[in-house]
Amino acid sequence: MPEQNCGKDDSRYVPCRIPTYRFFDWQFEFISVPEFYDQLWHSAELRERVLGTVDVFGVEVQALKDFSLIDDNDLPETYAFTRSDGRKTLQTVTYLKFRRSHLRLVEDISEG
Repeated sequence: MPEQNCGKDDSRYVPCRIPTYRFFDWQFEFISVPEFYDQLWHSAELRERVLGTVDVFGVEVQALKDFSLIDDNDLPETYAFTRSDGRKTLQTVTYLKFRRSHLRLVEDISEG
């Protein structure tokens, strides 16, 4: 599983691990952000607005319909604790924000 430092200094931050899957020439990163689950769980309106079901090579998956959950979120970049080596561990939301300009909605990719 590749580690991503999100443009941060490795001496101060522990990279986050992002599961990557390949299917022929396609590469998918399935990024789980537990902090988003809480927001989505408690707001049916938010779930309806930002989540949808899409087909990925014959498998239905839940995916974002837009990126407002990422763009409008002020979640911290690191977990609250500091490791014994003095570094902080990056959260996966940091990777999403770091890669935001490269992200494309699954729905847009499947439409062409």
